[in-house]
Amino acid sequence: MHNAENSLDYDGTYTGTFPAADCPGINMTLTIKKDKTFELISEYIDRQDATFKEYGTYSVEGNIMTLINGEDKQYYKVGENTLTALNQDKQAITGELADHYILHKK
Repeated sequence: MHNAENSLDYDGTYTGTFPAADCPGINMTLTIKKDKTFELISEYIDRQDATFKEYGTYSVEGNIMTLINGEDKQYYKVGENTLTALNQDKQAITGELADHYILHKK
């Protein structure tokens, strides 16, 4: 079966800046590892002590990657050298800032 898990080399580090309501943005660094684990670093721009690290596992079904950190799940659409954040219903984020929810592979 042809899907993102067997057709794309998605392990590596992805970066981007997501919008934020109370600061200029959130610098995101997501590292996807071959052993099915991830590290996500979220750094709030212009805020002191506002860097957060998350660790967990991930799975890929079709072209959707699910990051699992305890009870928390985040969803991304797998593209060629990109991961696009999805909402909790696994749908694309829409609106004027939609293009800012894309992480690019380094």
